[in-house]
Amino acid sequence: MEKNHYQLMIFLLFTMKSNSFGKEIITSLILLCLLCLFVEPFGYMPPMVVMPLALIIIIVFVILGSFIWYEQAADEREALHSFVAGRIAFLAGTTVLLVGIIKQTLEHQPIDIWVLVTLCVMVIAKLGGHVYSQVKH
Repeated sequence: MEKNHYQLMIFLLFTMKSNSFGKEIITSLILLCLLCLFVEPFGYMPPMVVMPLALIIIIVFVILGSFIWYEQAADEREALHSFVAGRIAFLAGTTVLLVGIIKQTLEHQPIDIWVLVTLCVMVIAKLGGHVYSQVKH
């Protein structure tokens, strides 16, 4: 990416005058585009491009995570929207991971340990978050 692209990304992320929801959407779209590039749609990608791209993906993910972590609902309706979005995201993520596990099992391939670990962490984090919120609130 050229210097102008970096400046455009920084401008969109930090000077956008709308609420954090708009910043979250822009950051999510940037992350999705970078992840699509990371799959190497154009064939072989030299390591000199892969490593900086991985770093940029990590940075954008941290920015997106900070938006999600610090979001504040102004009323019950916004809180409900956030809860529903979280449930949909959890169910979508766990479904894709479970389909991956089933596919690898049916093809008699060894199951990728990262898929199993990710699914376990998601379930444990969901359970831990639920227990934490029951105890705290």
